Amino acid sequence: GTWADAGLLYMQQKQARPALVVLEEACDVVVDTTAPSSSLSSSLNKKEADQKKKDQVRILAATGIAHLAAAQLASGGGNESSSSSSSRKNKRTGESDPKLELRQQADDKFTKASKIDTFFPMTWIGRGMLNLEKNQIDQARFFFQTTEKQCGPVLPALLGMAAVLFAEGDYKGAQSKYATAIRRYPDESGAPARVGFGLSCYKLGQVDRAKAAFARALDMDPENVQAMVSTAVLDLASLDPTSDAVASR
Repeated sequence: GTWADAGLLYMQQKQARPALVVLEEACDVVVDTTAPSSSLSSSLNKKEADQKKKDQVRILAATGIAHLAAAQLASGGGNESSSSSSSRKNKRTGESDPKLELRQQADDKFTKASKIDTFFPMTWIGRGMLNLEKNQIDQARFFFQTTEKQCGPVLPALLGMAAVLFAEGDYKGAQSKYATAIRRYPDESGAPARVGFGLSCYKLGQVDRAKAAFARALDMDPENVQAMVSTAVLDLASLDPTSDAVASR
């Protein structure tokens, strides 16, 4: 698990590309998807074989998640519409779209992980994230809900379901999920959960709560762009009550 831990540590530090380098190396060293499971079992005892499979699946799932993080960087954290615009531009220039390529590589890693162990929760989380990126909300909901049912209210599933509910326009439900994530995991949930909570508050017309959430997000991560932009927009609107700034946000 050391390889996966190192890669995930890089991602926590917002260093997706170094994480990808480490995890891809781990895939080459640790994961051999060409070897049949029977030969693995014959050379190792059951406990060793089970641990080997667990390590392989964890590395594959972590690598897939790192590909998704790199895909967000490749498009500046854009959404599906910006990805489509980038895709059209690349078609005109004859170049491949790096974001789509990284998504495909993530999908490949999740598929390999599922072939080794269908029920590994990190793979479900990765699949949910991938479908959320592709705006396939129903599929994303399935994977996050499955994780919650099997593992309880773990942080990735809570944040994933909050994002699904927000995308569906259920801002009250999203607010509740983000609040649960922050309450259960006050440190681990970090600035992104505060931003999500703040955006949900804003959509519900709770502007003061939104401002407080964005301010807390900036306290935790002064470089969080979403929190900075959201705070600036709300401050602008408060200076000019007739401004359309909030509405345009």
